[in-house]
Amino acid sequence: MKLGIAYNLFDGIELLEPSINSIRSQTDFIAVIYQTISNRMGQCAPYTEKVLQSLKERGLIDHLEIYTPRWDRPLTPAMVKSAECHQNEINKRILGQRICKDNGCTHFLSMDVDEFYIEKEFEKAKEKANFFDATAVHVIEYDTYPTGETKLMPLFCPFIHEIQLNYVLEGTYFVLADPTRRLSGYSKPFTFPPKEIMMHHMTDCRIDKKSLEDKFFNSSAKSTFKNIPHMIREILKKKEKYEKINKKDQFGIINYWQSSPFFRKPA
Repeated sequence: MKLGIAYNLFDGIELLEPSINSIRSQTDFIAVIYQTISNRMGQCAPYTEKVLQSLKERGLIDHLEIYTPRWDRPLTPAMVKSAECHQNEINKRILGQRICKDNGCTHFLSMDVDEFYIEKEFEKAKEKANFFDATAVHVIEYDTYPTGETKLMPLFCPFIHEIQLNYVLEGTYFVLADPTRRLSGYSKPFTFPPKEIMMHHMTDCRIDKKSLEDKFFNSSAKSTFKNIPHMIREILKKKEKYEKINKKDQFGIINYWQSSPFFRKPA
């Protein structure tokens, strides 16, 4: 197996390096497909491309590719439809898959920046994935902070797939998953039990209020959020509570935020 991983990125750049560190030793090729303009016409954080270039120079990223979203007509941000956001999202995943294939990868995993894996579990799961053409994992979600409370989610995350499978927005998939991440054409799928591996999802974990605003106001699912400012206030309250609890951060996210020249607060 030659495994390629392609990250989709618009917001959450402060999570990318710790996420890569959780899987870098187990992958052969890492691409980042990033946007400076979101699917809802928002602007990325001003330091995004500087962070990406730094990661590439240090060998954590093999390939950087900018993606510009496409719309069928002249639009204002308020006119963008969720279906258009989903199509742009899947276009990015297809692009990442193609770049991995062009670089000789036989297997592929699409990731977002707020997704993490435990290295030893990933290593064993990768060996087992050789016997299947499509795999999925359970998702454990972290509550607003890297040391927050966790819960097992009913949604699954597509994991390692053979490179020739195709992305489809419509149709069925062997587990309940994000519609922009479902692939078709498999004949031997497998779902890993939670005791073997899970995807650790830092869903609402962001470094500050601005990063949370970038996430929610530019989300493909924005239309399902009733009151984003209220959501953000509640997340920040929980974050403040967890910050006071001395609990190990197994992915080193907090230490990274405190030490990175891009994110640490001035003394």
